[in-house]
Formats: sequence, C-alpha cells, structure tokens
Amino acid sequence: MSVKSVLVKPGKLARVIGKGSSLGHTLAANPDPVSVVLELGAQAYCGRFGGSTQFKVGTKYLAKRAGAPAKCGSPSGAFLD
Repeated sequence: MSVKSVLVKPGKLARVIGKGSSLGHTLAANPDPVSVVLELGAQAYCGRFGGSTQFKVGTKYLAKRAGAPAKCGSPSGAFLD
C-alpha cells in the first residue's frame, strides 16, 4: 500500500496519509525534513516538512505546518532547492 487518502483545501491544507515501502522511506531513521510534491492534474502542491514533527522508529513520521519551499518541483516531481 502507498497513499491511503488525500485531502486538499486550496490555500489552506494538503494532507496525505500513506504507508508502505513504495513511499520511499523505511522509517529506520528520522527522515526529517521531508520534501513533498503532490500533483493533481495540472495543479502541484509543494511542502517541506520539518520543525514541528513526531517520529517513532519504524512506525510514524508526523509533520505539521509545512512551509512552502523556495521553489516548487517541476512537473516530473523533482524538488528544486
């Protein structure tokens, strides 16, 4: 399994819940910060999560209040810093 649910409220919230190896993180170590590009059609939502986080080895990484990165990813999903 990868992404379980996605909730988007334009200008306010982008929440993604998922688990499984296809997400690219094992949670063997804290992945902080995590950069995300969520593409829904032609719209891209970008965030860089760090700061206010919770981490439990092998189980959970939770981050809130992600700031917008300096640059959003390209359509390929790559992040540009």
